[in-house]
Amino acid sequence: PAVKKDEPKVLLLPEKNADCDKVTEYLFGRGIDYQLIQDCIAEGIIFEGRKYHNAVFVGKDKNGIPKYAALRSTVGSSFKGDASGSDKRYSFRLLAREPTDKVHLFEAAIDLLSYATYLKCEGKDYRKENLLSLSGVYQPKKELSESKIPIALSTYLQENPQVKTVILHLDN
Repeated sequence: PAVKKDEPKVLLLPEKNADCDKVTEYLFGRGIDYQLIQDCIAEGIIFEGRKYHNAVFVGKDKNGIPKYAALRSTVGSSFKGDASGSDKRYSFRLLAREPTDKVHLFEAAIDLLSYATYLKCEGKDYRKENLLSLSGVYQPKKELSESKIPIALSTYLQENPQVKTVILHLDN
């Protein structure tokens, strides 16, 4: 078996494109609220990669340091992947501005953004909710008791012990 290295991962973010036009067009075309897209771009948690024009969804640690990046094609390809060195403990998220005891879970960043858009359409402020992407899901073990909690969720709960309610928004 390969020896596990305990060296910290180094996130290799793609070079940013001069603008985010293709990412904005892609997300808006998927039904994501335009202002939400612009807010995420301004915050630096969504950008367009220069070389392939992929949408890059950035996850940051509690100090605001990028630790994770999901890449999604914006040009008709089905490409999905994570940037080299991504740490799934810090997946893409939109956190509440005020403390709350709930967290909403989603499989992917686009699902999270869709829900935030839904809240806006209902006249609600998505910034009152903790929204956390799991960066994909995994197959639980046959014996559920042997399964592990997704690392993005366990890390989030360790850092936010006030959270008492987990709301699942999963496809399957």
